[in-house]
Amino acid sequence: MNKTIEQLKGLLAEFFKYYKYKDAVNKIKDLKTSGKLSDEVWDKIKNLINDRDLPKGQALNLVAFDANLPLDEDTEDEAYKWLDLFISNIESNEIIEY
Repeated sequence: MNKTIEQLKGLLAEFFKYYKYKDAVNKIKDLKTSGKLSDEVWDKIKNLINDRDLPKGQALNLVAFDANLPLDEDTEDEAYKWLDLFISNIESNEIIEY
């Protein structure tokens, strides 16, 4: 699980910290399409988020600090909402801003 958390952290830090939301999502989609982000790794990241398996406080840290994104409430619940939308946007054709 720690490796998966580090992979998620890396994606968030590399793309969301430096790019606008839509650009970051598209860059991660490109990684998936090119195979640089394997289906296996992506599935582990999705399961980690969907199953709420991150250690307590980690979801908020990932979104607020690694992705450097402001949240309205700065809560774990809101961070998971953002992460859920992140998954949805990576997997769909339409990108919905948070």
